[in-house]
Amino acid sequence: MAVANLSDMYVALKAQSGLGSEATGTGASGIEVAASQGIAAQVATIESAMIQRSRMRKRPRHGTKSITAGYETELQVGNLDTVLEGGLGGTWVAAQAFDETDWGALTITGTGVTLTFAGGTIVTDGIRAGMMGRLTNMSEAGNNSKWFPILVAAEGVLTIPSGILEDNAEDAAWDIEIAKSIYTATPYTDRYFTVEEYLGTAVDRSKVATDMRINSLNFSSQPGSPIGLGFGMGGRALELKATGSSPHFTDPAFVDAASLVLVDGEVYVNGASVGGKVTGLTWGLAAPLTNLESIGSLTPVDVILGQFAFTGQATVWLEDGTYFDDFDAETRISLMLHCAEQGGVTEDFVSFYLGNLSYGGWSTPVGGEGGALQTIPLYGGEDERGTGYAPSTVVVSTTAA
Repeated sequence: MAVANLSDMYVALKAQSGLGSEATGTGASGIEVAASQGIAAQVATIESAMIQRSRMRKRPRHGTKSITAGYETELQVGNLDTVLEGGLGGTWVAAQAFDETDWGALTITGTGVTLTFAGGTIVTDGIRAGMMGRLTNMSEAGNNSKWFPILVAAEGVLTIPSGILEDNAEDAAWDIEIAKSIYTATPYTDRYFTVEEYLGTAVDRSKVATDMRINSLNFSSQPGSPIGLGFGMGGRALELKATGSSPHFTDPAFVDAASLVLVDGEVYVNGASVGGKVTGLTWGLAAPLTNLESIGSLTPVDVILGQFAFTGQATVWLEDGTYFDDFDAETRISLMLHCAEQGGVTEDFVSFYLGNLSYGGWSTPVGGEGGALQTIPLYGGEDERGTGYAPSTVVVSTTAA
């Protein structure tokens, strides 16, 4: 008897046109995963409260069915675009290009930190804190083709971290590319997905869950490890497709790219590089998910998402009291992770801007040997400080098409 092999299985998902509309055919995104929970079905029981003379309860009947799914994978350029769109509830904005005819002459000052334009409508054109840009056609050759995070966006001015660009006398001709990006929109866009777990050629069947919603995104950055991403889903229907009808999706597209690690990128806190101080960083978004049940049906009417809450934790070397002071003063902080392919600022990347955060504590164990580490909880939420800032906690940018 042939037994299915885990290496012969795959996961694919595709956005539905709406609730109750199963997605089929081409256009699905394949997800390479580590050992994961996968799709699981739970059935609520309908139990009688009648007392039997035999002292045995009556056998319960099946009630409302609910479906969950959980996957662990590694971050690559372009491999999780569909998942991020579904989790953040926004829509990817394609890469944009501007030049001197849009924003006027450009001067860089403050040791490469302040980009001042003679005019233009930067914020009106949709540029926000957390997006990534790169210049070309600059007179200072070292300022060309380097990706940089935008920490502050205002009409006529962009502020970026130090150490990437050089000061540059006024250039009347220049070009800038703003990378493809996504952030949570107002209002949030609800998306439903069909998810397939193809069980392999030995079985030639698929588990297919429909009306699935992404309710959690969890990221982990650890020394010497690829950046991990886990995402959770919940829905209402699961079907095991008949033998010979698999796979459900036709030729799902898998991304063939290297897993990203922060050793090739950078970590910025409030615009200052802290990559050498961070020994671990985890963060994520999660929303409670419930089924809306109805009388007369064993299928829930809908799957309801609650509000997303942001939590995280950083582990850093203890050098001074900066983090404690920021916690004590309830300082708003921004965290930028630039996750690049090997080669750094000129290579393909995925970046995360976590704006409007605060430190939720500060603790350091006492005693032992080696360097002293401190654990810092992180909390975040929607940014309400104005149009020049990121409109939500998380902004994602990437060079993926």
